[in-house]
Amino acid sequence: GSNHSSPRGALLSMNRRRGLDFRRAGGRRKISNVVWWVLSAIVITLFILILSKATQIEPRPSIPERRYRHEKLVEGMNMTEEMLSPTSFARQVNDQIALAKAFVVIAKESKNLQFAWDLSAQIRNSQLLLSTAAASRRPLTVLDSEPTIRDMAVLLYQAQQLHYDSATMIMRLKATIQSLEAQMNSVTEKSAKYAQIAAEEVPKSLYCLGVRLTTEWFQNSELQGKLVERSHAVASKLTDTSLYHFCVFSDNIVATSVVVNSTALNSKAPEKVVFHLVTNEINYAVMKSWFAMNMDNLRGVTVEVQKFEDFKWLNASY
Repeated sequence: GSNHSSPRGALLSMNRRRGLDFRRAGGRRKISNVVWWVLSAIVITLFILILSKATQIEPRPSIPERRYRHEKLVEGMNMTEEMLSPTSFARQVNDQIALAKAFVVIAKESKNLQFAWDLSAQIRNSQLLLSTAAASRRPLTVLDSEPTIRDMAVLLYQAQQLHYDSATMIMRLKATIQSLEAQMNSVTEKSAKYAQIAAEEVPKSLYCLGVRLTTEWFQNSELQGKLVERSHAVASKLTDTSLYHFCVFSDNIVATSVVVNSTALNSKAPEKVVFHLVTNEINYAVMKSWFAMNMDNLRGVTVEVQKFEDFKWLNASY
């Protein structure tokens, strides 16, 4: 009996020890699982907090920007309505500014610099009034705009008294445009003449002579007037069949001058000699300038300079 009881006791003690070991291991596992769950919950909570803070920071700048744009749009719309309203003071001030700017230009052209300065100063005051009204987003009142409108009205009335009205402005602008067109035509004509002279294959001395004569012709208005007066005086001789008429076709100023001077020196009655000189368009101004400057040395010989381009009946190969 003692032999059978001793092995059973050993087995029971072993089973008890194993049960205790299993319990201890299970308790340790539960504690480790709880620790891991707590750590995971803390990490997840921190991650959620970081994300929530990031999402709260990003959209904040867009809110005041949208509000600012909205306020600016409302402000612009209000100012536009003021400018379009026929009864608003802002439109009246703006119309005065536009008219005053035109008068400033006319005053400067008329050398009235003091009046132009007064207008410019009042224009700045009116613009300051409009900018102040736009910044405050409220329409102009009589109290705000009356001094500025009155001061500008006084200056505009003075401009009308100085004949700075629309009709005068149109006439002056028209005269200025005509003057500029005349200058442009003169410059275009001179440039065309110079280009044609430069394109001609002539000796250097003759080329320089042509350039100097062309320059003298376009710059010396007295010389042109003298030739016009001379042409009116001898107009009857050009068609007088009782005189001696000679027609010379040439583009050489030196050769033509030699022929005319030789005839004038050797003629018994030089006042009865009429030369009709026909040249090309390149040397037309050169010929006219040369004989206009030497008119007094021709002993009364009449000289007429023409362009063969004006003779439509001439053959092109001529």
